[in-house]
Amino acid sequence: MITITDSIIKAIKTKATKDINKTNRDNDLTDNIYGIKGKFKDMKNMQKRIFGWFKYGFIVPALLIGKRIAGRWLVTEIPDEPKYEVLKVFDDSVEQGLLVWQDVFQGQMIPGSHNIDNIKKIVKEGNNGIGYVRLAKQLGLTGVKHDSAYLEMFNIIAFVFYENMYKTFGTNPKHLLYTSRNVNDTTYFICKKTLTNLCVEEIKKLSKEENENGEKK
Repeated sequence: MITITDSIIKAIKTKATKDINKTNRDNDLTDNIYGIKGKFKDMKNMQKRIFGWFKYGFIVPALLIGKRIAGRWLVTEIPDEPKYEVLKVFDDSVEQGLLVWQDVFQGQMIPGSHNIDNIKKIVKEGNNGIGYVRLAKQLGLTGVKHDSAYLEMFNIIAFVFYENMYKTFGTNPKHLLYTSRNVNDTTYFICKKTLTNLCVEEIKKLSKEENENGEKK
């Protein structure tokens, strides 16, 4: 394990600060979570096209239309039967994943939101975009459950996915979460490539201490 020293943390924060400060519409993007190369205005154009037009102008209306078309045949719950066991695992995994995402990811982005009752309420009510994700899942399961060919296609893909995940991550999977509000935050990429997960916790701890010391002064 690589030891996280103050000098390493300082170097990371210095580089990240320089990269973030120089980011504007006239500069080239540094390494970013979206993998976009070019000018900062390209990032803004992507967000406008994907977040504005594609997601909320096309996908969301399509989901709502799909719900109306499916009507009473919309699959909202998978029966606990052997023929649907893979679908059941998928359905349960998505719901569990939404809880974890709301806690771990959103919890990092929104300070003070680590409240299990509040998290369960948000997920159950489908807030924070969760409702659209759940509806997409339900529509997909509707198409699969009511078609024997797609049902077996889903089963095969699921097992291939399982095998590939196991080959890649083994029995102790680890993933470094990107929880910065700045899409051009290079700290993540430095940690991802050269350090252990401990790096992120150390940076957060250092930043918190610096903020507290600044407030005291």
